[in-house]
Amino acid sequence: MAATYQPTHIEGYPAGPIQLLFKKDLTNSDVKSGLKFVGKSKSYLEGLGDDMIRMLENGLLINLHTPALLAIVELKRRFSYGNYVEYKLNLPGWKECVQSNGFFCGQSVCCWAIYTEQTGLCFLLEEAPRLTYQM
Repeated sequence: MAATYQPTHIEGYPAGPIQLLFKKDLTNSDVKSGLKFVGKSKSYLEGLGDDMIRMLENGLLINLHTPALLAIVELKRRFSYGNYVEYKLNLPGWKECVQSNGFFCGQSVCCWAIYTEQTGLCFLLEEAPRLTYQM
């Protein structure tokens, strides 16, 4: 059975439908160069429509809520290796999040998205919960 993660250490984010995009272990490249989105993020973001995709191709400033701070980061859609599309949070906003939250290579994090017509798109990011099992 799959666990449904919910943010537990982030406060003050907007109300709206929350979607878990991914859980991943941060890579050295994520920490130093910007967070690459994985999992359901591509289908979720592309499901927001052509206008959103065009804005993301130019780079869109988005609120990123974390336990330590609310940062403004640039999310950019780009083509990599021909037709492969990737989404990435860019520096400098991402670097501020890494430093303020103490994120490190190998740390497991969860990322959620909230989108409403009123507040637009934002992301939530925190350390993934450690699951313990009792027998």
